[in-house]
Amino acid sequence: IKITSAAEFVDFVQKYNNGTHSATCSVVLMNNIVFDETTSAAFNATGGIAKDGNFEGSFYGNGKTISGLSSTVALFYRQTTGVIQDLILDETTSFIFTLTADNIAHKNLDVSAIVGIENGGTVSNVEVRSEITLSDARIYPSSGFTFNMGSVVGRLASGTIQNCIFSGNITVPATFQIGTSNGNTSEKLTLNLGGVCGATSSNYPTLSNLLSSGSIDCSAKILGYVHKVRVAGIIGYCQRPLNGEVNNKTMNMGDITVDLSANAATTHTYMVAGVVGESNNANVNHAANSGKIEATSTKTSNATVNLAGIVGKISKGKFVTYCENSGEIYLNLAGNNHSLDPFMASTEYAEGKEYGDFVTDCINTGNVHAN
Repeated sequence: IKITSAAEFVDFVQKYNNGTHSATCSVVLMNNIVFDETTSAAFNATGGIAKDGNFEGSFYGNGKTISGLSSTVALFYRQTTGVIQDLILDETTSFIFTLTADNIAHKNLDVSAIVGIENGGTVSNVEVRSEITLSDARIYPSSGFTFNMGSVVGRLASGTIQNCIFSGNITVPATFQIGTSNGNTSEKLTLNLGGVCGATSSNYPTLSNLLSSGSIDCSAKILGYVHKVRVAGIIGYCQRPLNGEVNNKTMNMGDITVDLSANAATTHTYMVAGVVGESNNANVNHAANSGKIEATSTKTSNATVNLAGIVGKISKGKFVTYCENSGEIYLNLAGNNHSLDPFMASTEYAEGKEYGDFVTDCINTGNVHAN
């Protein structure tokens, strides 16, 4: 299937979603695709490629650029097999994501510019320069709820992300408000933000050669109790090893700012870093950060804040090795429950182990600032 215009792009999505096109079809962009207000609205009405289903085909961007798209949905709702590759979303594209009744019923929101949920297949050689935003909302989910948001993939359950770049902007404004109305600490509400991927599962996904030079600004207002907020240049929450290469490191070059000003009276945990917010049962190797990492607040905060150049927190027994930080790290808030470090701000040490047993062969040329 050859696509030469935004109108043909929308027509393909409609026919894929209604079953006219084979689930395993191959698609090639022949030209740069320029959306306008009309074609953007038509695309949004489709719900994205494979809405309520799975994309199982091959989508070849052919090195072409999509521009002008103003979207409220990811290009692909879910991918299970096949490939999505060689595509650029330029700086004139934007994605504004809003909670729906379906999200609340399923206790999750998995969104990105490219793929909301990847459960197989490969996304490669994709660059996202878009503006990506969680829209204004004030919600009190009645039970556990998870937000996963990135630029390339919202949630990576399985499959591969490789050779991808984020160079846009991700914003969660203070007008985005979430929490439990009754302060119930048994309900775990979690926000995972990553420049490339919001969160991965432990089901053997593969991540390699990822670069972020875009910015992330999270000022979400926490109402009542929220379990964890994880923010990072590459992956918010990582449950599989992140292995770079000696001469081709996974790298964050973008600035990350988390503002806790609206949350001074609430106890919750922030894990903020250049590469991975929290690494659970996963080593981080050959990664680098040169971006500015900052947590700030105009008020004394009761939150626990783990702030680092590479990993905000890593689980017991796992390692940070051959990593480099040259970024400046700023903790600009008052409170007693904060930690910061060029490489790893927090871990659960095994008995008899110390920091040096977990962080090895790493280089820091940046500075850590605590005010």
